[in-house]
Amino acid sequence: MSRKRFYDGRLSFPSFCDYRIALEICPKGFIVHHCEFNLNTVNYIKSEKINSTNFSLLADFQEFSDDEYLQWFRKKRIQKKLLPIYKDFNETKYNKIKDTYCYLRIFLIKILLLLRIKNFRK
Repeated sequence: MSRKRFYDGRLSFPSFCDYRIALEICPKGFIVHHCEFNLNTVNYIKSEKINSTNFSLLADFQEFSDDEYLQWFRKKRIQKKLLPIYKDFNETKYNKIKDTYCYLRIFLIKILLLLRIKNFRK
């Protein structure tokens, strides 16, 4: 399936949206099928039977410490790389600085939109 299929190609999805799962409900339990869609092909990855003891659809970061999660998040982050990462809600001084930066960024974007320097869709 083409990623630029919607709204005359103006709406597109990143490649990580190609990964899908399907749940098959059987009399003896459940089977999760993992696959990936690439243009007109479906690539089978694996199937696994699940029950309460081997349920495997858990997040990659479930067992991470806070520091490990932040490293994982920074590496996997796809969009909005110029936005700050809020690590702790108790760090009010640093969070206010980050908030101010975000407000200034939004203000600048609005000005660019008004001057038609920036397109809303880009």
